[in-house]
Amino acid sequence: MLRSFLIYLSKAKWAQKIVTSWGFAWRAASRFVSGNTIADAIRAAAELNAKGMNVTMDHLGEATETREDAVKAADDILELFDHIHASGVHANVSVKLTQIGLALDESLCEQNLEQILTRARQYQNFVRIDMEDTPYTDKTIRQYRLQVNTGVLIVQVGSGSPADKAGLKAGDVIVSIGGKNVTAVEDFSQILYAAQIGTPLTLGIWRGSSQLSVSVTPIASPPPG
Repeated sequence: MLRSFLIYLSKAKWAQKIVTSWGFAWRAASRFVSGNTIADAIRAAAELNAKGMNVTMDHLGEATETREDAVKAADDILELFDHIHASGVHANVSVKLTQIGLALDESLCEQNLEQILTRARQYQNFVRIDMEDTPYTDKTIRQYRLQVNTGVLIVQVGSGSPADKAGLKAGDVIVSIGGKNVTAVEDFSQILYAAQIGTPLTLGIWRGSSQLSVSVTPIASPPPG
């Protein structure tokens, strides 16, 4: 019941107006929202970068109600990538597919998403896709053209990383590690946390329509800074 109510509030325009117009509500929300403008987001990202942290930015809003709003949301995300590149901050962008038209027209969403991916590729950046409410799960999977609906999707592989050396690629879906099923990020994190540094792990992955196995050797994370 509470979860459903919170999801409802996240989509309600009247609730957004209250948060942005009432001082005490905005002070509470500002712990999690950097501001109302791209300049606010860039400034917050620069401050976090200075503390040794990378940043994922979200253009708030989801489930647009018109094609015009979906196109406008996509244009705003393109502009956000332009500002990230121009400013030099270390940040990527997280996208809700319903914001760029998934709930209206899957082909419209695909067109908008392709523009966003092209811009990210131009700047050698990347896009995170948020998984949303249950009604949109299958539609989101279709946008990815995935063969499975559980697992951990790889969105980026760092050059020279263990994943890179093992031959993992962006778009691969990890479905098992060492014979243990991976259905969510939590499974992935728990298995890796318990793994022995330097001991190879066998990953079961889907790449397109092919199921593969790769061997990855975990290494210790470098100290921050």
